[in-house]
Amino acid sequence: MKDPTVLEILGQKYPKTEITRDSNTKERILLASATLFAKKGYYGVSVKDIANEVGIKAASLYNHYESKEALWMAVLERIQELYLMYFDRLETARAYAETFEDVVDNLFYELREAVHMFLMYGISLIQTEQFHSRVAADLFHGLLLNYSIDFIQKQFDECVEQGLVRPFDTRTVATMLMHSILVLNNVRVHEDLGREFPCGVSEQYDAIRESVLSVAR
Repeated sequence: MKDPTVLEILGQKYPKTEITRDSNTKERILLASATLFAKKGYYGVSVKDIANEVGIKAASLYNHYESKEALWMAVLERIQELYLMYFDRLETARAYAETFEDVVDNLFYELREAVHMFLMYGISLIQTEQFHSRVAADLFHGLLLNYSIDFIQKQFDECVEQGLVRPFDTRTVATMLMHSILVLNNVRVHEDLGREFPCGVSEQYDAIRESVLSVAR
């Protein structure tokens, strides 16, 4: 049996993010809210819709969240928490990476294996609601774009400084990569909703990975 990779080992320590019918009611409310908000938008979803999705009465939902606005903020807070956890793991894995390809593969391993659909829906939700919510707009620009691009560029810059890859425009590549990830995230959500695309997410991830690695050649 092959030895586990660094990220597989880290994955065993990764806090559970999957929310199922066996999860507690408060967690199931969060999942239902994130998916419904992503599908219909904040204003297209009522407390009754969320309660029905969870299988509880609307009055029971208020035992966990005092208002729809409070639930909305809790969803955004959880999305941010899980998103930053994803980058914390990448930072840890970076210490074990020996090549530029390792760094890139760590990024794509995370996207394919570790990020749960709750976060996928959440990222789509932020992209959509940025036009209607100041908080979502701040998260989109501050977290999904600026923070993410800065983080990826930093890892690429370290690879250049250590001689793991020839010099390249790390800012441009990091920006293009992050924009591609956001688009593919939305495709994954569509696929989860049963909508088919001519080219699957896995094939598109492979193509993007190859494009990034090509700068090292």
